[in-house]
Amino acid sequence: MPSTYIKEVVLEDFMSYEYSRVPLKPGLNIITGPNGAGKSSIVLGIAVAMGQTYTERSRRLRDLIRRGKKVARVTVVLDNKPVNGKRPIPFSRKDEVRISRYLRSDGTYWFEMDYKPIDKAEVVYRLSRLGINPNNMLIIMHQGMVGDFSRLSPQDRLKLVEEAAGLHEYRERILDARKKLEEIISEEESLKELLSKSEKTMGYWEEQYRRLLEKRELKEKLRELRLELSWSKWNLQMRNVGKIRARISQRELEFDKWQARLKEAEKTAEDVRKALQKSWEALEEAFLELSVEERALGRTEATSEGSVIDALKSVEAARAKVESLKSSFFKKQEELIEASVERALSEFRLKMI
Repeated sequence: MPSTYIKEVVLEDFMSYEYSRVPLKPGLNIITGPNGAGKSSIVLGIAVAMGQTYTERSRRLRDLIRRGKKVARVTVVLDNKPVNGKRPIPFSRKDEVRISRYLRSDGTYWFEMDYKPIDKAEVVYRLSRLGINPNNMLIIMHQGMVGDFSRLSPQDRLKLVEEAAGLHEYRERILDARKKLEEIISEEESLKELLSKSEKTMGYWEEQYRRLLEKRELKEKLRELRLELSWSKWNLQMRNVGKIRARISQRELEFDKWQARLKEAEKTAEDVRKALQKSWEALEEAFLELSVEERALGRTEATSEGSVIDALKSVEAARAKVESLKSSFFKKQEELIEASVERALSEFRLKMI
């Protein structure tokens, strides 16, 4: 970026000057003259126009007004012609930028830039953008400031030299870059620490995820085993059901068999009872007939011998018939007992089935 320079200094009713224009050129300008000619007044005018704090502290500004006058004005004209298409002062499109300061005898003052009012803070700010610090004693050095400069520390003198030579901005950039670098390094360390913690956390969660996968796999295996167990139990139950059905079928066959045997035993017992009843009735008839024959034999004992023989034969025949009937009765009784036993056994087996 091209640099500007003070092209002219205009002093109006300032100190010993009623009206004076001091033109300057780029580079080194030397002003000579006898003592009291106003050489220092020119430097003081530049300092006042640019708002140097040292000047305001060292004297009252109203004392700088020419005797008998109420208002003084100091103007510094800065060159702003474009160089290679760029102007040194970017906030103005004019070839000259005028900074003026008015001083009144009542102690008030104000600034103007290109004839427009402006406060001191704005002047200092715009000059700082041009790399000009009016408070730097190497930029504007009054009489007696050499001793003040020599009493500064080497570090402060270096800062003033760098600022006057235009290197202050580079130092600020370097310090700012160093600060940013330190912040970046600190941030890098923080990021490394955070990355380390993140890696540990990642390792922890990877382990948790692996366990989760194992747990899901085990759950899946458990589910498959439970399904297999349920299937096996179902198959076993189905086989047991088949066996139970076979046993039920077998018991049903046995039930039908024993029920048939029970019916047959009941029929046989009924038939035997009826036969036994008939045998009993026949036996009673035979006993009655034997009794009749024996009474008849007693009545015929006095008759002829042939009649007795016939009667004895009749008695013997009756007794034989009684014995036969008794034998048949006892046999039927045994059959009835056997039929009863068979019936009871059939009923017992039916209950067991």
